[in-house]
Amino acid sequence: MPAELRGLPQVNGSAVDELWANGYYDGALDGFALFEGEPHYFCATETVWQDYETESRRFILYKVSGEQWEYEQKRRNTWDRYVSNFGRVRFSEMITQPASEWWQYYELYPTESDRDFVDEGAEPVAWYAT
Repeated sequence: MPAELRGLPQVNGSAVDELWANGYYDGALDGFALFEGEPHYFCATETVWQDYETESRRFILYKVSGEQWEYEQKRRNTWDRYVSNFGRVRFSEMITQPASEWWQYYELYPTESDRDFVDEGAEPVAWYAT
């Protein structure tokens, strides 16, 4: 077991409702989910590339504050509107807006990249596997 998972309870992946992925490479790398009815940030473990070999990924759940959640929902809704709903829907349902529309998102979030809740001191609460 990777050191980053030690001491954290494992929860069943079916108990985690992944809402959207921020990072994606042949599957989600990080994003937002509901766990026990509360918003959480999820992030693949450092062993994601080893997990790739087994077709299973392990994720750590981090609780986010109401303020953080509100901000991330607003930012994601703006992304969906002006750029793409990728990461929230199946590929067959994906809609990407014309590149000429993207500036509207980047004007509102000019220096935003995906925030790293881990670096911001969010506490891990559990882990799960897919």
